[in-house]
Amino acid sequence: MSKSLFLSRWPARIFVGVLAGCFFLFLGVPLVALLFHEPPGLLWAAMQRPEALQALQLSIYTTSVSTLLTVLFGLPVAYVLARMQFPGHNLLETLVTLPTVFPPVVAGVALLLTFGRFGLIGRYLTPLGLSIPFTTPAVILAQMFVSSPFFINTAKAGLEQLDRRYEQAAYTLRAGGRALRGTTGGFFRAVVGAAYWAREIGGVSGGELYWLLLLYRAFVTMSLP
Repeated sequence: MSKSLFLSRWPARIFVGVLAGCFFLFLGVPLVALLFHEPPGLLWAAMQRPEALQALQLSIYTTSVSTLLTVLFGLPVAYVLARMQFPGHNLLETLVTLPTVFPPVVAGVALLLTFGRFGLIGRYLTPLGLSIPFTTPAVILAQMFVSSPFFINTAKAGLEQLDRRYEQAAYTLRAGGRALRGTTGGFFRAVVGAAYWAREIGGVSGGELYWLLLLYRAFVTMSLP
């Protein structure tokens, strides 16, 4: 056995176990504190309030719509990035990934400057009587903005792992739906997984963006877009 940082296997396991246990405690204790901060009956009663049920319905609706739109528009982008090479390919990949590194405040302000009353797009919608900020479509757009990079990158990875020779052979031989699904099964599993994570990430981060925009409007200024 080659020399390493650890003197033997058991000290290494204990060391890794302690680190992992500390991290799980770091994640789990706040969740337990959140759940048991109030009596369970009080928490259940609060969840039955009309505004809480309305918020739950809104979350289910917006995440469902944003997931469908993300798949509809993101899948062609993933296909183009995975299967085609063209000038500006790397720039497009960077542009797709960029929202993942934005702080929520920066992403929220960027959307506000785009779809606000005096934004790049919003200024043309206002004369038509269309207002996006602080509405349900705004929540959907925020969720798509946050979740689409995760979906596109995961779907792109699934396409890149799929050998194009099998796909082309299946089309050439006019394979039926079952054979084609067997050939491209890994890709579709990646798409389903990407859609799931996009929905989860978009639902949480999109809601965070929405509330940041509300606070931005309430406490900063009413004159900005």
